[in-house]
Amino acid sequence: MLVRIAENWTRYATWMGILFGQQWLVILILLNFGPSPGPDSPLVRPHPELTFITEPLLPGGDVDYARYLDEKFSQGVTAKNNAYVDMVSIIGPVESIAELPDEWFAKLEIARPPDGAAYHQSLEEWCIDHLAELPKEFHSEDEKKAVELASLYSRLFEDVPVDLSGHPVAARWFQEMRPFFAMYRQASVKPHYFSPCRFFGDLTPMAMELRQLHKSMIQSANIRLGMGDVDGAINDCMAIAGMARHEASNGNESSFMYSSLTHHYFTHGFYNILYSGRCSERQLKRMADEISAFVEHPSRIQRIHLLYSRCDSLRWIARYPRNMNNYEGVAWRAGKKVLRTDGIPELRDRCAIFLGRSMVDWKTAMKMTNDCYDELEAAFLEEDEFNGWTDLNERIQRAKKLADRLESKEFPDSGFMDPWNLIKRPFEGYRRRGVKIANFYLAIQARNIANEANTCEAGWINEARLCGTAIAVERFLRDQNRLPGDLSELVPSWLPSVPVDMFTGEPFIYRAGDDNYALYSIWRNGVDDGGTRRDEDDKIADIVARPEFLTEVEWKKAALADEKD
Repeated sequence: MLVRIAENWTRYATWMGILFGQQWLVILILLNFGPSPGPDSPLVRPHPELTFITEPLLPGGDVDYARYLDEKFSQGVTAKNNAYVDMVSIIGPVESIAELPDEWFAKLEIARPPDGAAYHQSLEEWCIDHLAELPKEFHSEDEKKAVELASLYSRLFEDVPVDLSGHPVAARWFQEMRPFFAMYRQASVKPHYFSPCRFFGDLTPMAMELRQLHKSMIQSANIRLGMGDVDGAINDCMAIAGMARHEASNGNESSFMYSSLTHHYFTHGFYNILYSGRCSERQLKRMADEISAFVEHPSRIQRIHLLYSRCDSLRWIARYPRNMNNYEGVAWRAGKKVLRTDGIPELRDRCAIFLGRSMVDWKTAMKMTNDCYDELEAAFLEEDEFNGWTDLNERIQRAKKLADRLESKEFPDSGFMDPWNLIKRPFEGYRRRGVKIANFYLAIQARNIANEANTCEAGWINEARLCGTAIAVERFLRDQNRLPGDLSELVPSWLPSVPVDMFTGEPFIYRAGDDNYALYSIWRNGVDDGGTRRDEDDKIADIVARPEFLTEVEWKKAALADEKD
């Protein structure tokens, strides 16, 4: 009797366990899996609220964001009015250009630059090729040391004006490169600077070579200044400023960041011209007008940059669960670990794609991404005009607050992005995973955009504004035969308003002496270092306008002493 009761109870418990187990299995499936559109279908159906744009489309049905951006920004662009085409012609078939597909050149309406033709060569490379002909103080029997000294010698022309009469190697380089410098100046005033889309993470073609070319232009300006051609030196510096604006409005994130380096060269050149003592009032006014044009900050640059960033983010999320070759993403690794199908790659990939596409609500992730960029655009672009520090700082703070809010709500812990956690946390729910992935990525993007606005835009505006203030002080000195007691004396004859430090919201620090003055920005560290250029760790301390002026002899003495140390 007892045995029979026990058997019945065991059978009853077994069936109840199976029944409840099935119910829990259904609940777990409903919590963790959403409908999967299949491995060859788009992650989400294109819709303005999800994908921002609905066409053009890739063969699999996903939005082709690169083609959209290329079509948008190539309107009205031809090979003749596109400054970027001139840059390709000047630089030639370097490795980053040679490896590009024919389609890239077709979009620019040009052929591949031929091998064997004449192209730009940096002064540093030229000096290394002519080591034996360099001045004797830059010679060394040690091959490695000789190359280092050749690089140091090339920096002489980057830092100070130089008379070429004592520098035959540099004189030949300057003569050989003059046609390319003329092309550069012509390109800087062209109306367009279009290069086919390269999303963040892809190497921007010619990035380092362009930086070398900008450096050559500042060397050209210093050589012209050394020869007494002040207008020619100003023309070279203005061309660099034009290219900095071109790069900033190109949209590719790498170009946007490189432009913050480019602008430094033109302000550096203006300082050399300003303190050379060779400028007329007309030439000072030319520089002042260029500075005024440069610090006017149209929202077009931010609008283009945010559009590229939005398209890149949506593209990244759309590719994330299934792009095995580039990312080895969540789907591939989760499928490999759970299914243990290492030996059957096709089955593993199919199962992994299913898991990655089904266990996260990518629709929610993409909608949140789109909404977040709407908010960022509202923060940065609600006004067409840029009103200086207060305006930019307010926009930066709004972007940072957005990042803080994303991190405080449904933000994953440090282990969330481990793909195993998709399976390991079965009660999290596939929609919540979509929210977390969106927050994780968008918080980073919002903070990056705020930091880039702070670093790139505030940085270049600040340096240009500081340079413009130094020019105004010099013009005041020539007109009044004395230094201004404070910066308010420059208004309104030489400046429209008292110049403001972008990093403090207060006027630049200015102290006048009997025959000299200190003028500087405290930079990003927020600390007044007394006008010190470098701190104890050799990091930038303050950004200083340069009332002192080094001669070639003084530069050589200091540079060679540093090299010896």
